[in-house]
Amino acid sequence: MQYFYGALFILASYLIGSIPNGLILSKIVGKDIRKEGSGNIGATNSVRVLGKKIGYIVFLLDFLKGALIINVIRLLEVLNVWHNPFVIDGESLLVIYGLAAVIGHNFPIFLKFKGGKGVATSAAVALSLNPIASAFCVVAWLIAFFITGFVSLGSIIADLVFIPASLAFTFVYPFKWSYIFFAILVILMIWRHKSNIKRLINGTESSFKKKKKTS
Repeated sequence: MQYFYGALFILASYLIGSIPNGLILSKIVGKDIRKEGSGNIGATNSVRVLGKKIGYIVFLLDFLKGALIINVIRLLEVLNVWHNPFVIDGESLLVIYGLAAVIGHNFPIFLKFKGGKGVATSAAVALSLNPIASAFCVVAWLIAFFITGFVSLGSIIADLVFIPASLAFTFVYPFKWSYIFFAILVILMIWRHKSNIKRLINGTESSFKKKKKTS
């Protein structure tokens, strides 16, 4: 039964991840975010199309999708109600549930598997399970974004920083089997940004950096 409930939690995490927050909020204000801007349902396009306030709400909701099931399971384990059956070498692989949420966000069943890029949802998974490495990712993202204005470039660099940062702090977080799943997350994130990478190379990627006024 433990594995049965574990499978149900994975399914629940996927379904929660599939909730298209950006699209729902855009519909509430009378728009369809899929038809404006980049067409992406994530937070970045939400900021461009719906404004900062709604865009930040989309980010928060997408972030919560990655953290919800992981922390629900932690609570159940603390209360000794239910324990995650997916364990290797004594490690509870909570990242599996986070990965399911990210896959749900990227390939939502409610939108014919056409979703976002999973930045906020992946960030929640990383922060929930390895906050030290996540802090380095946030710094890397901020530096890249404030220098270039490219959200996509910041996200890609943050992805690339996560695994090395995790390994650099093995004295705090020894090597874990979960790193394999985190590597899958990183690869998935970069793959989802392939169109952004092409635009960055071609010089056509949208930037939030304000152009200096010429006198």
